[in-house]
Formats: sequence, C-alpha cells, structure tokens
Amino acid sequence: MNLIVKLRRSFRTLIVLLATFCLVSIVVSAYFLYSGYKQEMTLIETTAAAGCTDVKILPYRSMELKTVKPIDTSKTDPIVLLFVESQYSQLGQDIIAILESSRFQHHMVIAPGKGDIPPLTDNGKGKYILVIYENILKYVSMDSWNRELLEKYCVEYSVSIIGFHKANENSSPSTQLKGFPLNLFNNLALKDCFINPHSPLLHITKAPKVEKGPLPGEDWTIFQYNHSTYQPVLLTELQTEKSLSSLSSKQLYATVIQDLGLHDGIQRVLFGNNLNFWLHKLIFIDAISFLSGKRLTLSLDRYILVDIDDIFVGKEGTRMNVKDVKALLETQNLLRTQVANFTFNLGFSGKFYHTGTEEEDEGDDLLLRSVDEFWWFPHMWSHMQPHLFHNESSLVEQMILNKEFALEHGIPINMGYAVAPHHSGVYPVHIQLYAAWKKVWGIQVTSTEEYPHLKPARYRKGFIHNSIMVLPRQTCGLFTHTIFYKEYPGGPQELDKSIRGGELFLTILLNPISIFMTHLSNYGNDRLGLYTFVNLANFVQSWTNLKLQTLPPVQLAHKYFELFPEQRDPLWQNPCDDKRHKDIWSREKTCDHLPKFLVIGPQKTGTTALYLFLLMHPSIISNLPSPKTFEEVQFFNGNNYHKGIDWYMDFFPTPSNITSDFLFEKSANYFHSEEAPKRAASLVPKAKIITILIDPSDRAYSWYQHQRSHEDPAALRFNFYEVITTGHWAPSDLKTLQRRCLIPGWYAVHIERWLTYFATSQLLIIDGQQLRSDPATVMDEVQKFLGVTLHYNYSEALTFDPQKGFWCQLLEGGKTKCLGKSKGRKYPPMDPELIECGFSLKLRALFKFSFAIDSRMKYIRSGELKFLVNYLKYYHHSERGKVSTYYSAFWKIFLFFNMKVDSICEKDNNLPFVVKLLDSSMTSCEQTDVETIKSRKQQTESELMDLNQQRIASLETIIPRNTEEQSASAEKNETGIPKEKSQRGDAKKYFYSAGDIHGEKLMHRKMSRYRESTGGWVDTGLDFATRMQQEDLQIVFYGADHEANGFLTYNEIESLLEETPEQEQLKLFNADNKVFSYVEPVREFGLTVEPFHFSGTLESGAELSYEERGYDVTVMAKRTSAGEQKP
Repeated sequence: MNLIVKLRRSFRTLIVLLATFCLVSIVVSAYFLYSGYKQEMTLIETTAAAGCTDVKILPYRSMELKTVKPIDTSKTDPIVLLFVESQYSQLGQDIIAILESSRFQHHMVIAPGKGDIPPLTDNGKGKYILVIYENILKYVSMDSWNRELLEKYCVEYSVSIIGFHKANENSSPSTQLKGFPLNLFNNLALKDCFINPHSPLLHITKAPKVEKGPLPGEDWTIFQYNHSTYQPVLLTELQTEKSLSSLSSKQLYATVIQDLGLHDGIQRVLFGNNLNFWLHKLIFIDAISFLSGKRLTLSLDRYILVDIDDIFVGKEGTRMNVKDVKALLETQNLLRTQVANFTFNLGFSGKFYHTGTEEEDEGDDLLLRSVDEFWWFPHMWSHMQPHLFHNESSLVEQMILNKEFALEHGIPINMGYAVAPHHSGVYPVHIQLYAAWKKVWGIQVTSTEEYPHLKPARYRKGFIHNSIMVLPRQTCGLFTHTIFYKEYPGGPQELDKSIRGGELFLTILLNPISIFMTHLSNYGNDRLGLYTFVNLANFVQSWTNLKLQTLPPVQLAHKYFELFPEQRDPLWQNPCDDKRHKDIWSREKTCDHLPKFLVIGPQKTGTTALYLFLLMHPSIISNLPSPKTFEEVQFFNGNNYHKGIDWYMDFFPTPSNITSDFLFEKSANYFHSEEAPKRAASLVPKAKIITILIDPSDRAYSWYQHQRSHEDPAALRFNFYEVITTGHWAPSDLKTLQRRCLIPGWYAVHIERWLTYFATSQLLIIDGQQLRSDPATVMDEVQKFLGVTLHYNYSEALTFDPQKGFWCQLLEGGKTKCLGKSKGRKYPPMDPELIECGFSLKLRALFKFSFAIDSRMKYIRSGELKFLVNYLKYYHHSERGKVSTYYSAFWKIFLFFNMKVDSICEKDNNLPFVVKLLDSSMTSCEQTDVETIKSRKQQTESELMDLNQQRIASLETIIPRNTEEQSASAEKNETGIPKEKSQRGDAKKYFYSAGDIHGEKLMHRKMSRYRESTGGWVDTGLDFATRMQQEDLQIVFYGADHEANGFLTYNEIESLLEETPEQEQLKLFNADNKVFSYVEPVREFGLTVEPFHFSGTLESGAELSYEERGYDVTVMAKRTSAGEQKP
C-alpha cells in the first residue's frame, strides 16, 4: 500500500517536472528565435574593442555554411552575357578586362531602358552560362515580360546572375531592391574588410583575413536582409556613425552578398560598389567560377619567371656591388620558401664586364663565382638592337663573342632561352635574328612584350616561329631608371599599390604563366626588385590559395603552349600600324610592299581572266610569280604564312607612286579558306576584296573536269554524279575530290566568314557569267570599286576571239594575248540525271546565300545584283512544289530586286531571268515592266499560299475574348501582353490565329501588300476598315512559323517608312528578342528593336500590332485618322 502511494506521488512529481521543463524550453526557444531574428536583421553586433579584427568572437549565424543547390550548367555554352550601361562605362570596361584576361568568352549588350534581352537559347541549348549586370537596377527595373523570360531561362538552365550597385548623388539613402527582401543603404564611407570564411563561392580567395583601413571612396552600398537565402561574402564597418537610426559603427555590414537561390531558384552575387577595390576583383573572379559550376574558373597554379636583363650593363653607381649580390642570393633562398624552385634568370652582355666602380666590379666577380646559383641567358654582346643588323653574319659575330665570354667564365650556355635588347627583332620578326639564335645558341624560347601589342597587356600572347617558342613578357613597374624607393614615379605608394591588389598582383592573378622583366639597376641601391617580389609573394600567400612555382624557360614554354595550343600559329600584323613596332623594325623594310586589294577566288570561276585584265591597267601591279604556285602567292591560306611577312613582301615590287599605284595578288584558294580572312584582315585590314561567283554546280563540274584533265585517279575512276553523291563510306581520294568540288561552292558560308573581318564596302562580288560575256563593263565597275584614279578603257583594249571562245587583250598590229590552252576548255554537258541533283544543290545554296547577303542588301552593287538575278534563273527548271520548299529565300531576294529592278533593265537584259521564275515565256526587258512582274507575282503568291494551307491549318485558333475576361486574367494574358499595356478603356479585344482567315491573310501581308484593295494593307477579304471605324478594337494577330514567312527585307522596311507619316512612329518588334538580318537596316533608319508584346486600341491615332511566331517579327503602324489605316 505504501509502495502504491509513493508511486502515485512520484508520478505527480514527474508530471510537474515535465510540465515545468516544457515551459522553460518554450521560453528559451522563443528567446533565441527572437534574438536570432533580430540578429539577422541587424547583421553583426560587435563591441568597439573587438571591431573586425577578432574573427573568433563574431556571433553571425548567417555566416554558417548553408546547403546550396548544385549548379548544373551542362546545358549552356560557356559564354558570359554582360549588360553594360554604355560601351565606354568604366565599370563595364573593368569587367571586360577581367573576362578577357581570364580568357572567358563574353557577349556584351548595352542594356536599354526597357530591359530588352538578346536570344537566350539556340536549338534547345542555353547560349549563356552566366549573366552579369553592370547596373543591377537595370535588371530589377526590367519590364515584367523580359524579366520573366530571363528568370525562367536562369531557372531552367541553372544560370546565375552577378550584379553591381554603384550609388551616386541621386541615390536614396536607403531603399528596398525591387522584388527582393533586400534593403540597400547608399553613399557610405566604410573601413576594414573581413571575408566570410564560410562563403561557398571562395576558390582563389583565402579567408579569414582582415584588410585594415578605409575603403576607397564614400559611395559604398551595404545590404541588409531578412531571408535565409542571403549570405554575406565581404563585410565591413562604417567609418563614422550614420544618421540613420538602423546603422551603427559598432556593427559589420555586408558589401558583397550571395543569394543562395532559396528565394526564387536563382543564385546571385551582388556587389555594393564597382571593381576599384581590389578585394572586389578577387571575389568577382571567384563568383564567376562558382556560379558557372567551375566551367569558367582559373587554376590555382601560377608559374612565374623573373628575368634580370642587362647583367654587367649599366652606368657607374647603378650596378650591383658585393652586398647587393649577397642580398640577391639571400632573397632567392627566402623566395624559395614561398615559390617552389624559385631562381633568378640572369641575362648578360659580356662586353660590359668590369666597366663599373671598383665595388661594382667586385660585385661582377661575386656573380660569376655564384654562377651555379642562377639561371643564365644571353643578351647581345654589345647590347645592340638586332634589327639594326641587316645581315645574319653580323649578328652571328656578336653572338659568338658573347658565347666565348660565357665559356670563359663558366656561364651555362644550354638553357635554350634568349632575350633581345628592347625586344628588337622578336616581333616584328627579324628573320636574321631567329636564324642566328638557332645557329649560335640553339635557342628554343624567347619572350617579348610586343606581340601583338604592348598595350593593353591582357592581349599579349605567344606564338611559334621558325621552331622558336615566343612567350608573352610582363612588366612589373621596374625599369632601368627606377632605382630609389622614394623616387618611384608617383611616389612609393604607387609601387605598394601595384603590389597590394594592384596591377602587379592582378598580373599574377589572371595569368597562369608570367615572365617578368627587370633590370640590373633594380637590384642595386634600394634593391627595388627584391622589395617588390618579396612583398608580392607575401601578399599572394596571405590573400589567395594560389600555388606559386618556377620552371626553367624551355619547360615553361612547353607548359604555356600546353595551356594555350591555339596560340601556336602567329597572326602577322602591319608593322607600320604600331609606332613601337615600326621603331624596332628594319629601316630597309617598307609597308609599301603590301597589297591594296586581293582577288580571293574561288577556283574555276574566271579569276585568271580577271587577273589578266587587271594587269592591263597601267596603275595596277601584281605580285611576282612564285616558282611553285606561279601567279598565286598563296600566303594567307597555307604553310607559306609561317614564313613571315618578309617572305610575303618580297613578292611585291616597290611602287613608283604609293598613292596611285595599286599592288594586288590573286590566290583562288583564299575564298574557302578558314584562316585566310582573319589573317588577311590582320595584315592588310584596309584592303579591298574581290570574288567571282558562278553557278555553284557549274563550278563543281568544271573542277571535276579540270581534275580529269590532270589525270586525277579519283576523277578518272568515278563520274561526276558519283563524286558529288558519295557518302562517308567512300575512299579517301574520292571524298577529297568531292570536298574540292563542293566546298568552294558554299558561297554563303565563305562570304559570311569574309564579312566577319571585312566591311561590306570592302567586298565586291562579280558575276562570273557577265565577266565572261561582257568583261569591259565588269572592269569599269572594278575600277570604280578600287578607286583607281586613272581610268582605263577596256572596251578598246579587249577583243573577242571566236576560236578561243572568250575575250583577249588586243595588242598593237591587231594581235591578241589570250589565256593559255588550259583555260576556257569546253567540257561535255552534264548528264541528264544530274539536273535533279544539281538543281537541289542550287536551291540549298540560294537559300543559304540569300540570308548571307540579306544584312548587306543596301550595299550590294550592280555587279553583285546581276549575279543574284542570274542565280534566280535556276528556279525556272524546277517544279512548283520544289520552289515552295525554299520560297522564303526567293521572296527575300525577289523583294529586294523590286527596289533595284529599274537599274537592272537600264544596263542589260537580266530582268528576263527574274521573270522566267514566274513565266518562262518572257524573254526581254522590252517585253516586261514592273507592273507585269507584280501581276505574275500575285499569281505565284496565291499558289504558294495554297501550298502552305496544311501548315497554317495546324496552328492553334484562339477564341475571341471580351474586356471582362481580360480583367479576370492574370498579370499577363495568354498572348504574353502585360496587363497594364493591353487594356485601354472599354476596348474590345479579338484574338485571331493563323488558322483564321484574318490571321492567314495578314500572315502573308508581304504578299498581299502589293494588291490594290479597298480593305487597306490588311487584305482580309472582309470589310475590316469599316469595322475598325465603327468599333474600338484591339487586334492581336499571331501565327506563321519561320518557314512560312519569317523575315523582313530592307525593301519592306523602306516601304513601311514611306507609308508611315512619322518615322519615329514605326517600330519593329521582335518576339523572344530574336534579332535577325533586318537589324542593320533598322539601325540605319534609326528605328528600335523591342519586345513584341505590346498593343493598343484601334481608335484614331492608335496602334495596330502584327506578330509572326517563329522569327517573331512584329510591325507597329499608326493611323493618321479614323478609317485610314497605314502600316
């Protein structure tokens, strides 16, 4: 009984204790939850004594490591999309400098006011791996449509955003970032920085570490937040107490924060200032690495080599004495504790040995007694610049003297590395120097700061020439005159700034391999060389995780080209375009030996005939013949390029008048060469380019027959049809022949490549058929294109030879000079079975070619137009169904011809070739006029529209809606039009799809626009004009995929402008921001390309929108008065 009573009492006591414990737990939990909430709101509470120097006592919960969603960027290309304020904004330039120095590809877009974005995907793959906004406010203030597009892309493709906020005098003291639980406090003066050691994005940056002192400027922004998605990366203090009650100098505030993506699925890093602060640059690089999923990342390995040039060279008082040499040895040992295998690399000129004071001569002796402690490389014996020696033997004599000195004093001669005084002869290449180096020293590696230019330094690259590897050389702010610390240019603080996060530090940070140039004088007196590299190594080790190491020059060169194999081939430039290059280039050489224009081919189109005609002109001079390739130099497209520009210029004579004489070369293989356009643009960027085009199937057939005449085994074994239709299984010689037949005929591909490097005004396309039939007219156009001052009358200088079947030069006495027997051969016609195959090839070529020339239609000259007109005649052999397959390409070219048709008829009978497509019975300009073309065109339009009915019918049809239904819709209606823009008063809205008669007809607006119809430009078959007068309608048409009708030609835009009262009222709207070939003429007219999702009501002065899905072109047009609708 007593036991039961005791148990009951114990149970009651236990219940009371448990209840008390629960109450206490609730109170404690509530306290800590409240205090934690308050802590995240106010960031870090610290005492004034602790500041930010005592990292261990910082009680910041948000600094604990949080789970971050993995970034999978496998569905994107490794390209950064960069939005800048302007092309010249400083922050934008700083961002680009880092991206370029890191060798990260980027696409720069000037962020417009409305936040338009370029196309983000291509064939289901993301085009960009990371988005950077120079001004984060441009991102948050985007219109809802574009912002939704961008953020949807970011979520779907795991793409992150980096943004900068730079406050100015107009910035509010405090504000909330639109759309984010994030408060900004602007225009603050800050001091002392602390890196959050738990930040997941840190890679190169080492933490914890505190940067003491004020931050540059008083325009800083700090971030406050109340959401677990944010984590501070860089924290700092206020310099003084801020008037805002929520800020205190006793707290740490985040000036760089990371959004972990817990809020909306998008990870971001935001900076509260620009990149002037060196720590921002370091964290910015880490942010790119982390947010790109390590696809855009820099290795932690850094290889450095410190060259000391001019050993034994220098005036008295500037050289090293014994103490300086001992300090050099001691510092080398010290640096080896921070830089693996560190060894100074000494370059010597033996002639100046023992030319200093007695103490300095003793320093020379100590250097030679310590010869095994260093690496050595040869300068010139007398420190002369190699480009001043005009023959190889003189250079060899100088080098032998230096080599004998080295052997006498035990200096190693097998390092395989040399540096020329002032980098003379390395680039621009002095071939005598390279030959002498190899002959005397067996040099394998050299370095220069001049390739391709001295500045900007981030563009310096390496190359290989004559089996010698040339590495980029870096400066470190130490030159022959920088001897004393206090006399450093700009003051000692400039040197310290360069070391502590400045230019020198960034050189190490952004270059995996750095060869630094210093001089003997930098290691005497105040020993600035030792001061610089000791402090640089300390700073790098303190703030980064970089692993510094040194390799001997030859090993370093192999490592460099292992990292950057694409730099092996040089890219020669015109030495006269860079003053520094010209100063270290032989005075016996001249840039006047470079051509003013190139004839690039392709083969079998008449380039040799053009070459002959050009030589007839007294002011046009060709290159000298090559012993191997005859009249063609073939420099830019093959191994000859590696022989250098001296080899190339030796083919050209010195012009008697550099102003009026025109040097040129003709190499027909240039046209389809992948390397030639870039190489030519680099060496002769102002040169004119001439190409000749004929029917690509005729060109292919001609090449095949040419190979047969030269007894090519594959051409003899297989007929033409077998050659062009063979598959991947074919023998190698057959596939090679097929490529040589077909690839040069891919005109669109090759012309587009040339236009990447040359302006449209520099390219002339000649119709090869006209060159054959009327060369005098073509040559007149060529003279005009080249700008030759002396006009040559080819009509009197050429005569047709009926036996040869082509035009020849007319000589005195009635004699002629014609091309050789190998030219102008008559081949048997193609087999009938090739007509179908050949026509298919023509269609594909035309389809591609039309898009290639679309962006330059305004600039097409009459000769090019004639070629295109001839190109159209290929269609009249086809069946109508085949035409429909490529009719969009046809319309693009044909509509352009409408603008030029009068000029065609004025000069020749090319117009029938256009008309043959529509009616093969028409044969001459006299029988045809523009109205006839329009009439025939209408017939073809109807047939083409009928052919497209099946595609149109498959598109979605939207049921009309009324205003009440709109008001109940979400923020955007089903067409993607922002709600606030789509509603106007009590307007009624009707939606029509391509399946509807109105949408169908409007989809083919460009076809019906030429019809005379009372219904206006919207030729719907209904009295739409009347309905628009009677009702307040808002009409949105959409439909039509790009194959049906997805382009606007220059002609159409011009016509729309003519029909629009005010140019500024016409806008081209581009859905999904797909900017295609019509952008150039749009810019020419001063128009804008904007998102297409905008529409107004069709009242007086209202707007009519028209959309085409696919290429998604929308045309906006204004009405001048009720009932008068103009596009």
